[in-house]
Amino acid sequence: MIFLKPLRPVHSVFLHCSASDRPEHDDVEVIRQWHIKERGWDDIGYHFFITKGGVVQPGRDLEKVPAAQQGHNVGTIAICCHGLEKRRFTDQQMAALYNLCVDINEVYDGKVTFHGHCEVAPKACPVFDYKTVLQLDSHGYMNLGRPPLIGMEVLGHLDGDLPVLGTGTKSLAVAAAQKLLGVPVDGVMGQDTLRATERFQEAQGLPKTGTIDRITWDRLVTQ
Repeated sequence: MIFLKPLRPVHSVFLHCSASDRPEHDDVEVIRQWHIKERGWDDIGYHFFITKGGVVQPGRDLEKVPAAQQGHNVGTIAICCHGLEKRRFTDQQMAALYNLCVDINEVYDGKVTFHGHCEVAPKACPVFDYKTVLQLDSHGYMNLGRPPLIGMEVLGHLDGDLPVLGTGTKSLAVAAAQKLLGVPVDGVMGQDTLRATERFQEAQGLPKTGTIDRITWDRLVTQ
C-alpha cells in the first residue's frame, strides 16, 4: 500500500489492537460494522486495519480525524492490528505494521511520533511490544539508524513455529535470522543472506540448501 499524506495536520500515529483473535473478525469491514452499529459512528474509527496475513486494509478516510483514542484524536493517524493475545500476532502483521509506519515516517520527514493507545488510556492496547517492533526512542520517534529488530527480540513476535525462509522472503523473521547470521539486517532474504545461510549450514554439517528450515533455525538460536 502506498501512503498518501492527508491535507490535515498530523503529528502522531496511534497503534491499537482489535481485542479479538476470531478469524471471522479479521477484516476491516467487520470492524467498520461494529463501529457503525454499536457505537453509532458514521465509519470505522481507524485509518488502517492490518490482518493476521499482513494485509493493510484502508479504513476511515485519512482526511478525517480518527475516533480511536478519546481526547487524543486531533492531529493523529490510527492503525489497528487484528488480535488480542500477544502470542497470536503474526510475523506478517508486524512486518506490515513496520513497513507502513516507515512509509508514514518518511512522508513526514521523521517528524511524527508513534504511540500505543495504552499511553493515553488505562488499557493494555495494543498488547504487543510496539516500541521494539518500530524501534522507537523515548519520545516515540522511529530510530531508522538501527535495524528494524535486534537479536532475539523479534522471535517473541513470531506466531507459533518459526517460519521456513526461502529466497525473496521479506519479513521480521528474516531480520532475526540475519542478525543471528551476522549479515546486514534489512528483512529481505537476498543473495547475501542466502550465501551466509549456506556457509552456516555447511559449518553445522547440514545440507547446503540456503533455506532456513526448522533444523537450521534450531542451530541458529542455540549457537
